[in-house]
Amino acid sequence: MYALSCLVFPAPAIADRAHDLAAQAPQAQRATCQGVTSLSTCHPQFPTGCSHSANPAYDAYLNFLMNQVPPAAAPISRYVTRKRILETLEPQTPAGLTSRNHAIHAPALAGLDEGNIVAVVGHLYFVQDTGAETTNCQLDGPGETDFHIGVGFNRAIARGLLDGHTPTAVERRRLQQTSIVVEMTPHFRAGVRPEWTLVRLRRAEHRPPARRAAGADLGTGRPESGCHPPRGDQERPAS
Repeated sequence: MYALSCLVFPAPAIADRAHDLAAQAPQAQRATCQGVTSLSTCHPQFPTGCSHSANPAYDAYLNFLMNQVPPAAAPISRYVTRKRILETLEPQTPAGLTSRNHAIHAPALAGLDEGNIVAVVGHLYFVQDTGAETTNCQLDGPGETDFHIGVGFNRAIARGLLDGHTPTAVERRRLQQTSIVVEMTPHFRAGVRPEWTLVRLRRAEHRPPARRAAGADLGTGRPESGCHPPRGDQERPAS
């Protein structure tokens, strides 16, 4: 599945961020963690993250994309306000894409604008603090994990969450399956947006109006994917 926090449109003929990143795909290599004690020693040493395994099997290029830190003022190329815009991506996704073979599909995905900055305008369904991942060198201390933010387009679902109802595990899974999952990476928060705390995000959870998330689009080959975090509290109505 092609899930993202940004939009994909035909890429321009000239070089852009998407193709610049795709050109680096062959250099993305898996690594075994050594001497990593914090985020400050993670990404400078391991740009694709790392695993505790002696034979890591994670998708190095996908991690490399997730670990990019685009400037907060990076221009937004497009806005997505409807689910059906994203659904048009499914038939364009390269056949055989999985969560472990991203690099071989990098040129085709760059042609779908993967890596360019796009914004999604929708309803904030849920916020989750996650655990250790190879992207972040399998660190799991405070401030060292991704925040997952579910953004959807169904106003009826959004209204149903406004009464303070806490979704059950089954309901939360359904929300995940019907939303775009934005991954707020810890190194981006620390270096660019330290004010984006879990407490602040949860204050906005299940509350109107619609929210805007902007980031680099990623196709992960798995039901939930991530991109870089929203760029502030700017709000626009969702359609």
